[in-house]
Amino acid sequence: MRKYYDDINLSERLLMSLRMVDKTDCVADVGCDHAHMDIKLLKDGIAQKCIAMDVRTGPLEKAEENLKLYGYCDKVELRLSDGLSYLRPGEAQYVIIAGMGGVVMRTILERGLGKNGHLRDNKPVLVLQPQSHIYEIRKWLYDNNYEIVDEALCYEYGKYYFAIKAVPEIRPDEIKDIIRSGDTRENPATGDPVAEESAKKESLTEEMLTGDPAAEEPVIKELLTENLSEGERLTKESVAESHVKKETDHETNILPTGIRRIPNSSIAGRRREAKLLFGPILIKKMDFLMQRYLEDSYNKALHRLRQVELSDSPEAREKREYFENQLEIIKEVKRGMIK
Repeated sequence: MRKYYDDINLSERLLMSLRMVDKTDCVADVGCDHAHMDIKLLKDGIAQKCIAMDVRTGPLEKAEENLKLYGYCDKVELRLSDGLSYLRPGEAQYVIIAGMGGVVMRTILERGLGKNGHLRDNKPVLVLQPQSHIYEIRKWLYDNNYEIVDEALCYEYGKYYFAIKAVPEIRPDEIKDIIRSGDTRENPATGDPVAEESAKKESLTEEMLTGDPAAEEPVIKELLTENLSEGERLTKESVAESHVKKETDHETNILPTGIRRIPNSSIAGRRREAKLLFGPILIKKMDFLMQRYLEDSYNKALHRLRQVELSDSPEAREKREYFENQLEIIKEVKRGMIK
């Protein structure tokens, strides 16, 4: 009987992402490299099977060698794929994308899961680990109806690494379908006062959904609001703001040097910006490492501000405004003014 390798060691940054995956049937690993993540998911019983995808043949060949060593060739399907291009709708419940830059990652997400993506109607849970441009990744998730439900941070080899877990939000039309599908039990909630109250509320809500979009809108908004959980998504004020044409194009306005303008015209706007910059869950957790990261970010922004203060060009003034606002946001986060 052939003896397979038993040990598989992942770096802390990869373990950070792996811990965000719940037990499931299938996980798609985009940019799988040597398939170490896939082997660990199978070995630990987290996934029943994996789809390991990479845009290059070299990593896939190495992945195949590793799968033979560990005895998982029948559990992992290798695919030559540019991002999510060759993942079919509904094939995987989770998609992991780790170890690549945020710009490339955002492109992959947009092509596969954006408004014109082939997976847009069957969105998986995402576990993402961008190496850069984390702001843009969080913003993409926010703009594409994903809710950030977990975040983690580690420090390895002199660098901070971030992991983000995001789930698809329930759309208003999906809420109507869920409510109208009803509960098939004859007498749900009997004997449970809390459950009975919930069932009564569902019944009343169903009656209020009359088929008239104008009449249904406030009902759906109330249901969405009730399902918001503190710290697991952007604030209610920010959600309201976002639907007013993503309020000013300041958020997406890229300056010549790649510096973003930070809108601070309202408390909700600054709160939203803080959560895009530093993460809604990480801000809520505020552990020692997060405090250290904020301190390092503050010192870096202060250093850059002092550099641009030496010039009075229009470009330098825009940079100065950006860094001044970023310093204020970091102060507010550190003081606990933004949760």
